Amino acid sequence: MKYLFYIAKKYSIPIIQPLAKFLDESDDEYALFISAKVKKVIGSEWQGFTLITEVDEAIAFQPDFVITPGNFIDHRIPGSKVQIFHGLGIEKESHYKIRHFFDVYLTSGPVVTERFNQLQQKYQNFLVRETGWPKVDYILKYNIRDLRAIWY
Repeated sequence: MKYLFYIAKKYSIPIIQPLAKFLDESDDEYALFISAKVKKVIGSEWQGFTLITEVDEAIAFQPDFVITPGNFIDHRIPGSKVQIFHGLGIEKESHYKIRHFFDVYLTSGPVVTERFNQLQQKYQNFLVRETGWPKVDYILKYNIRDLRAIWY
Protein backbone atom coordinates (compact mmCIF):
# COMPACT_ATOMS: atom_id res chain seq x y z
CA MET A 1 0.00 0.00 0.00
CA LYS A 2 1.02 3.58 -0.61
CA TYR A 3 -0.04 6.43 1.65
CA LEU A 4 0.20 10.15 1.06
CA PHE A 5 -0.12 12.44 4.07
CA TYR A 6 -1.58 15.76 2.92
CA ILE A 7 -0.16 18.39 5.28
CA ALA A 8 -1.35 21.90 4.51
CA LYS A 9 -1.09 23.39 8.02
CA LYS A 10 1.58 23.24 10.72
CA TYR A 11 -0.81 21.75 13.28
CA SER A 12 -1.05 18.61 11.13
CA ILE A 13 2.57 17.56 11.73
CA PRO A 14 2.13 16.07 15.24
CA ILE A 15 -1.12 14.41 14.14
CA ILE A 16 0.56 12.64 11.24
CA GLN A 17 3.76 11.79 13.13
CA PRO A 18 2.48 8.68 15.00
CA LEU A 19 0.96 7.33 11.79
CA ALA A 20 4.23 7.81 9.91
CA LYS A 21 6.11 6.13 12.76
CA PHE A 22 3.75 3.16 12.53
CA LEU A 23 4.31 2.92 8.76
CA ASP A 24 8.09 3.06 9.30
CA GLU A 25 7.77 -0.38 10.85
CA SER A 26 5.81 -1.80 7.91
CA ASP A 27 6.50 -2.61 4.29
CA ASP A 28 4.11 0.12 3.17
CA GLU A 29 5.37 3.23 1.41
CA TYR A 30 4.40 6.77 2.28
CA ALA A 31 5.19 10.34 1.38
CA LEU A 32 4.35 13.74 2.80
CA PHE A 33 2.65 16.28 0.55
CA ILE A 34 3.48 19.57 2.27
CA SER A 35 2.45 23.15 1.62
CA ALA A 36 4.95 25.98 1.25
CA LYS A 37 4.11 27.14 4.81
CA VAL A 38 4.80 23.70 6.25
CA LYS A 39 8.00 23.33 4.22
CA LYS A 40 9.42 26.36 6.05
CA VAL A 41 8.85 24.84 9.50
CA ILE A 42 9.08 21.10 9.06
CA GLY A 43 11.63 19.61 11.44
CA SER A 44 14.88 17.91 10.55
CA GLU A 45 13.42 14.56 11.66
CA TRP A 46 11.47 14.52 8.36
CA GLN A 47 14.42 15.28 6.08
CA GLY A 48 15.06 11.63 5.18
CA PHE A 49 11.50 11.07 4.02
CA THR A 50 9.83 11.62 0.68
CA LEU A 51 8.60 15.21 0.75
CA ILE A 52 6.33 16.28 -2.10
CA THR A 53 5.48 19.91 -2.74
CA GLU A 54 3.78 19.85 -6.16
CA VAL A 55 0.43 18.31 -7.13
CA ASP A 56 2.00 16.67 -10.20
CA GLU A 57 4.45 14.85 -7.91
CA ALA A 58 1.58 13.72 -5.67
CA ILE A 59 -0.31 12.39 -8.68
CA ALA A 60 2.80 10.57 -9.92
CA PHE A 61 3.24 8.96 -6.47
CA GLN A 62 -0.09 7.15 -7.09
CA PRO A 63 -1.16 6.70 -3.45
CA ASP A 64 -3.81 4.20 -2.44
CA PHE A 65 -4.85 6.50 0.40
CA VAL A 66 -4.50 10.25 0.93
CA ILE A 67 -4.81 11.18 4.62
CA THR A 68 -5.18 14.66 6.08
CA PRO A 69 -6.18 16.23 9.40
CA GLY A 70 -7.49 19.22 7.42
CA ASN A 71 -10.85 19.76 5.78
CA PHE A 72 -9.54 20.16 2.23
CA ILE A 73 -7.75 17.79 -0.10
CA ASP A 74 -6.88 18.21 -3.77
CA HIS A 75 -9.32 16.02 -5.70
CA ARG A 76 -6.82 15.50 -8.56
CA ILE A 77 -4.64 13.26 -6.41
CA PRO A 78 -5.64 9.60 -6.85
CA GLY A 79 -6.55 7.28 -3.99
CA SER A 80 -9.20 7.09 -1.31
CA LYS A 81 -9.38 10.37 0.59
CA VAL A 82 -9.36 10.13 4.39
CA GLN A 83 -9.93 12.94 6.89
CA ILE A 84 -8.55 12.15 10.32
CA PHE A 85 -9.89 14.21 13.19
CA HIS A 86 -7.61 15.25 16.03
CA GLY A 87 -10.20 15.74 18.76
CA LEU A 88 -10.02 19.52 19.05
CA GLY A 89 -12.42 22.12 17.68
CA ILE A 90 -15.44 19.83 17.73
CA GLU A 91 -17.65 22.67 18.97
CA LYS A 92 -17.34 24.53 15.65
CA GLU A 93 -20.22 23.93 13.25
CA SER A 94 -17.79 24.05 10.31
CA HIS A 95 -16.21 20.89 11.77
CA TYR A 96 -19.25 18.99 10.48
CA LYS A 97 -19.53 20.54 7.02
CA ILE A 98 -19.44 17.89 4.32
CA ARG A 99 -17.37 19.25 1.43
CA HIS A 100 -17.50 16.03 -0.62
CA PHE A 101 -13.72 15.60 -0.69
CA PHE A 102 -13.56 12.49 1.50
CA ASP A 103 -14.35 8.81 1.21
CA VAL A 104 -13.69 8.11 4.89
CA TYR A 105 -13.92 10.20 8.06
CA LEU A 106 -11.86 8.90 10.99
CA THR A 107 -13.47 10.49 14.02
CA SER A 108 -11.92 11.37 17.34
CA GLY A 109 -14.60 10.22 19.77
CA PRO A 110 -18.26 9.38 20.36
CA VAL A 111 -19.66 12.93 20.06
CA VAL A 112 -18.05 13.50 16.65
CA THR A 113 -18.80 9.96 15.51
CA GLU A 114 -22.50 10.36 16.29
CA ARG A 115 -22.74 13.57 14.23
CA PHE A 116 -20.85 12.06 11.30
CA ASN A 117 -22.95 8.90 11.38
CA GLN A 118 -26.02 11.12 10.99
CA LEU A 119 -24.36 12.90 8.06
CA GLN A 120 -23.37 9.56 6.54
CA GLN A 121 -27.01 8.45 6.61
CA LYS A 122 -27.99 11.69 4.86
CA TYR A 123 -25.32 11.65 2.12
CA GLN A 124 -24.55 7.90 1.90
CA ASN A 125 -21.28 8.39 0.03
CA PHE A 126 -18.62 8.02 2.72
CA LEU A 127 -17.66 5.80 5.65
CA VAL A 128 -17.24 6.84 9.29
CA ARG A 129 -14.92 5.06 11.73
CA GLU A 130 -14.06 6.14 15.27
CA THR A 131 -10.29 5.94 15.82
CA GLY A 132 -9.41 8.14 18.79
CA TRP A 133 -7.62 11.42 19.49
CA PRO A 134 -4.15 11.21 17.91
CA LYS A 135 -3.19 14.82 18.65
CA VAL A 136 -3.54 14.37 22.40
CA ASP A 137 -2.31 10.77 22.62
CA TYR A 138 1.21 12.04 23.32
CA ILE A 139 -0.06 14.05 26.29
CA LEU A 140 -2.16 11.19 27.65
CA LYS A 141 0.69 8.69 27.35
CA TYR A 142 3.38 11.07 28.64
CA ASN A 143 5.62 9.43 31.21
CA ILE A 144 4.91 11.35 34.42
CA ARG A 145 7.24 9.30 36.59
CA ASP A 146 9.82 11.60 38.16
CA LEU A 147 8.11 14.60 36.55
CA ARG A 148 8.56 16.59 39.76
CA ALA A 149 12.34 16.19 39.52
CA ILE A 150 12.29 17.77 36.05
CA TRP A 151 10.61 20.94 37.30
CA TYR A 152 12.57 21.44 40.53
